Amino acid sequence: TGIDLNWIREMNRFAPRPELGVLLDILPEDSLQRVNDRAKTVFEVSDYLRKVREIYLCMVERGELVRVDADRPRDEVRADIQGLVDGLLESREAP
Repeated sequence: TGIDLNWIREMNRFAPRPELGVLLDILPEDSLQRVNDRAKTVFEVSDYLRKVREIYLCMVERGELVRVDADRPRDEVRADIQGLVDGLLESREAP
């Protein structure tokens, strides 16, 4: 991809660290299908998205993001995200 995860981290080291980062994970092929194949070179786009997804999945493994399976009905995805946000807010309220 030409994207270096360490470079991204270095560029963001002065930025406030989020309390919660969520990766809405879906296979690149499925995401392209949702977009209705607007791109002329679907295979190139799919390959690029696959590489970018791998970078985000590395961030999930390191605990920087929380993965939510986005290849499900919208209500289920929303419920998972709401649960993550609720858990964060509840942990703030606890003494």
